[in-house]
Amino acid sequence: MGVQEWGIIAGLFVAMATLLLPWMFMVHAKLAVISAAVERLCEAEEKRAPRCIEHMGRLHDLERRVSALET
Repeated sequence: MGVQEWGIIAGLFVAMATLLLPWMFMVHAKLAVISAAVERLCEAEEKRAPRCIEHMGRLHDLERRVSALET
């Protein structure tokens, strides 16, 4: 291939990169926002889990007491 063909290929590559880079940055930014939101949700779930377990234990105790009173 000659210099002219290489120039055409390089020009096409630069044109495609110029078109795709803004889109890629936009997608990257959206993924970063989604990742941060998922991370916050996971942290909130980790904080909530022990309280849920504690409340479930209390509910089971109350159910046992109520069933003992009914019989």
